[in-house]
Amino acid sequence: MESSERKSVCIIGGGIAGLASAVFLDAYGYKITLIERKPVLGGRTFSFKDKITGFEIDNGQHLLMGAYHETLRLLDMIGSRSQILIPAKNRVPLINQMGEMDYFHIPQLPQPFNVLIAFLRLNCFSWKDKLNLFKIKKALKNHNPQKFLKSTVKQWLILMDQSEDAIINFWTPLTLATLNESVDVASAHHLLTVLQKGLLGGAFDSQFLIPKKSLNALIGNPAQTYLEMRGHKIIKSTSALHLHVLDNIVRELECSNGEKIKTDYFVSALPPRGLLKIIPKGFVDSLTYFSGIKKLKFSPIISVNLWFDQNFIPELFVGASSTKTHWFFNKNRISDIQGPPYHYVGVLSAAYDLLETPGHVIKEMVLNDLYKLFPEGKKAKLLHSLVGKEREATICHSTETETYRPFQQSPFENFFVTGDWTQTYLPATIESAALSAKIACGHIVSSFS
Repeated sequence: MESSERKSVCIIGGGIAGLASAVFLDAYGYKITLIERKPVLGGRTFSFKDKITGFEIDNGQHLLMGAYHETLRLLDMIGSRSQILIPAKNRVPLINQMGEMDYFHIPQLPQPFNVLIAFLRLNCFSWKDKLNLFKIKKALKNHNPQKFLKSTVKQWLILMDQSEDAIINFWTPLTLATLNESVDVASAHHLLTVLQKGLLGGAFDSQFLIPKKSLNALIGNPAQTYLEMRGHKIIKSTSALHLHVLDNIVRELECSNGEKIKTDYFVSALPPRGLLKIIPKGFVDSLTYFSGIKKLKFSPIISVNLWFDQNFIPELFVGASSTKTHWFFNKNRISDIQGPPYHYVGVLSAAYDLLETPGHVIKEMVLNDLYKLFPEGKKAKLLHSLVGKEREATICHSTETETYRPFQQSPFENFFVTGDWTQTYLPATIESAALSAKIACGHIVSSFS
């Protein structure tokens, strides 16, 4: 594209969706201005240095899959895919209610035999549960996205004749990990999507992936370097205040630093509440597109970082069905860091009931869970701890959610909305954020063409 033809785009928000939008649009020759409220890029996928240990602490632990096609494309473009760990054994360790270790291990075989064998090997599944997997396979093959929108995961699993043991020991940890919601609340449609994309796609789609380094090193820092080296403008520590709209077109964006940005296109990568704040109130009240966003609800995640003088978790990560803490991650093993100290992260998904609980109480609860799962940990000395609460980690994937998720094309001709919470027909994950950026970029490129 010739420089005289270059169109300009202002991207509001420097999270995954905003960075992906900028990188994808750069490939088409657009001139980018990106503004971010915080002093660092990455949005909710950021990290910070712990003053006591010097460790880089992620805002939340992420587990990716090979089915994250747009996320991996973004990492390829900014040159950070090498920061992803591909475990030698493609398996998820699960400790059941009896305290026994089980493994959801996907062998290197053609689809769908690899997934079928993985399920058949699970000890928490009775033979009846395993036979009823063919019902699930049939449901996935003939999945109509509208059919189970109003059914919860629990209702769907009962329909599939899954036993209570299977629901508690396998389906509940899976639902919490992928949807950040309980089986009693989460929409079956979203879990079916996870199973279809992650387990019934290509051979690599079912591969579990873990960031080896901090989230800043994986996304925020390399994306900033990539964009700045290509001459794009990044304005940090600056908030978007107001959009000025005339004749169904966004004319300019007013910023907290006094700057007024005028570009051909505008892309919002803000969270729902942040987006509604910059839209003129009259449009928020009168347009269904924006009023629906107000009805979205959110689900929290609590992360508890623990440092010990001894290593007592042998796995990269492990899930549990008998404790309030749903997952533990071994950060030393993931990042290939020699200890001591040995850094573990306990994750509590959909932790609504703990948001107002003091951090020291949550820490003690997680420690008790850890010692229950790994009794040898009682011999280790706790050196340091850090509790983090992400109150709006994801949208709540309830049976009502899909009704309110907006499409990327807004009612304004040159204004597009991205984010993991927008309508991508995926759960609100990193992949949903990257995919929303791809969709918005497609609209911009096609409108210019």
